[in-house]
Amino acid sequence: MNRVLRSLAVLLLAGVLAACASGRYVATSQAVAQEPPSAPVRSDPVGATVPLAQEIRTLVRAPRGREVPIQAAASDAEVADAEVADAEVVGPEASCEEDRCEGEWKRHKVSLTLGGAVERDELGGVIGLGYEYRLDRYLGVSIAGEYLTGDFRESSIGVGINLHPTERLFLVAAVGTAFEKLREGGELLVRLGGGYDFEIRDGFGVAPSLYVDFVKDRPPVFIFAFEFGKGW
Repeated sequence: MNRVLRSLAVLLLAGVLAACASGRYVATSQAVAQEPPSAPVRSDPVGATVPLAQEIRTLVRAPRGREVPIQAAASDAEVADAEVADAEVVGPEASCEEDRCEGEWKRHKVSLTLGGAVERDELGGVIGLGYEYRLDRYLGVSIAGEYLTGDFRESSIGVGINLHPTERLFLVAAVGTAFEKLREGGELLVRLGGGYDFEIRDGFGVAPSLYVDFVKDRPPVFIFAFEFGKGW
């Protein structure tokens, strides 16, 4: 009887040990299955391991029998970084010339002026030509010639300073000569005024403008006009 009990105890102890060993194996298998796969590695000439994604070298046979190491293609991230570093600057800064980055403006501008003139009871039309050279973003110099029809029948020519406080708004202060006949001496003319430039397309624009001409011993002449211009 004692031998039977001893045999049963030995069998029970063996079963417990087998169950424990089986549980450890299952837990180890699950832990290994949950671990993410590691990147494949290779050994470099000195025995250190590096990921294959960083550097892959292939040996090819040279024409004269020499083995030449060939660097593999760079990764996508390295290619993207190189493209960004070598990319050319595109946009307003790339097309800026000197100080033209602050807003869009043209160095040269020619214009045709069409409008009307009023001096108390006198009325007339205005036709003229002008040219402006921009020194910088805010300042320009101009020259203009006009002919007043109707009750005036006189011409004028002058040079002026053009101030551009904003991209579209401009103010003009000019001096010149007003004369009825070219062969006769003229009178000093001072002009003050300004306008607002509306760009249409490709440097073409129209600017409604208002000027006041002051001539000695005469009432002021008010000029309302549209200036059709082309800048480049």
